[in-house]
Amino acid sequence: MLDEIGCEVVACVARLANGLEIARSVTVDFAVLDINLAGEPVFPLANQLDERGIPFIFCTGYGSSTLPPDCAIGPC
Repeated sequence: MLDEIGCEVVACVARLANGLEIARSVTVDFAVLDINLAGEPVFPLANQLDERGIPFIFCTGYGSSTLPPDCAIGPC
């Protein structure tokens, strides 16, 4: 879907460790994160992106009740 609207997908990862490694150095405008990466919560990656000033959204099949309270309206 992102390709269809003209976005360039820089990376697509299925494991938290891979996401953390990529997020250390990648230059992007924003990130789209699933809450669950192979059974691991993605929140450490969200924190890393936030520390680098990279905006992100959660796109997931889980409800908002699965987000930690501080993630619902700001960095997590």
